[in-house]
Amino acid sequence: MEVVTGISSIYSTAAYGLSTATNQLNATAKKIAGYGTDSSDTNDLTQNVVDLSTEKMAYKADALVLKTANQTLGTLLDIFDTPRR
Repeated sequence: MEVVTGISSIYSTAAYGLSTATNQLNATAKKIAGYGTDSSDTNDLTQNVVDLSTEKMAYKADALVLKTANQTLGTLLDIFDTPRR
């Protein structure tokens, strides 16, 4: 049962990370899209592009965590499904 709780926790953490990364990606994309529209713009385009890249990597990492947790759960289910001799 502890394994299931651990995997559930991994799913929750990764899903939270995906949600956070999505929100950050959207906010940064809006900043980039609005660049230059205001003469008093203090929007640092270079930093926003770096942030976008960082957020993209965070999203990919969280997606990989979900994929790995799913594979691990599948392997565990296969093990428990194996007939005992």
